[in-house]
Amino acid sequence: MHDSNRGYRLAIIAALVALTITSLGVGAFFGALSAPHYGYQPASAANERAEGEQGHQSQIDRDRAGLPYFAERITSGPDPDDGSEREKRDLAAQESMSVWAFWLLIASIAGTAATIIGTALLVWTLHETRQTSRRQLRAYLSFGQLDISVNPSSGAKGGLKLTVETTVINGGSTPAYDCLHMGNIVAFTEQEARRYFSKTEIIPRIGVEAPYTVHNGRDAPAIFYANEDLRDNEVKDIESGAKHLYAFGSVVYRDTFDNERRTRFCFFLASPLLPKNPDPSGRTITRMLWGLAPFHNDAS
Repeated sequence: MHDSNRGYRLAIIAALVALTITSLGVGAFFGALSAPHYGYQPASAANERAEGEQGHQSQIDRDRAGLPYFAERITSGPDPDDGSEREKRDLAAQESMSVWAFWLLIASIAGTAATIIGTALLVWTLHETRQTSRRQLRAYLSFGQLDISVNPSSGAKGGLKLTVETTVINGGSTPAYDCLHMGNIVAFTEQEARRYFSKTEIIPRIGVEAPYTVHNGRDAPAIFYANEDLRDNEVKDIESGAKHLYAFGSVVYRDTFDNERRTRFCFFLASPLLPKNPDPSGRTITRMLWGLAPFHNDAS
């Protein structure tokens, strides 16, 4: 926030300086063009004016288009000796003002460009400050420890029905709204897993959609069911190490700024699937060792 405030102040200072330069340049340019003493005069008119002023030396007008007295004294030279010298001075003054008007126009263009750049920097700084504030206040959902429930399959002899129980944790400063979690449990080789998770399709929602809210600093239970029971040969491949058991899922939610967010996870089982001493009832819930898969782990 400190860097953003410093950029904000610098942008304001740059904009004010550019506006000042632009105002002075444009004012000087148009003032020079409209000043009666620096405008174009025909030669005959200049001669008549010079002759008249030579006859009344004390009445020569030294007003330099509104200059202060001290500036007028600096810019005014000695009176011309004759009309020819006055005409040459007028011509030189007009040429000099043309040069100055050109450079003042260039300065005005540069000032306008600096104003545009300063305004753009100011808008960018305000945008970054707003985005930083939102990132600090928004909700961040993640998943907790995964527990797996193993039951004998009712449809496949020697197969297993798997359920993963976890929690959705809000580590942000504001609630997460309209939360929906989804996932699956599958047996893959590493090559099969890479091909499967390289697809861009959204994981189908498994189960009944029931949006819920997770308040900041709180968590909510989440359960993932295997889409299909593990077959007997898949269980043997997992036990032999030919395949890994992958548990993956995601949660979609809406933050307090009405932006849709998503968090995805994918773990592979790094410990035996079946315990050495299973529960006599047939249902076993254990905390197993999971490894982080190198894909399908991201958040928005």
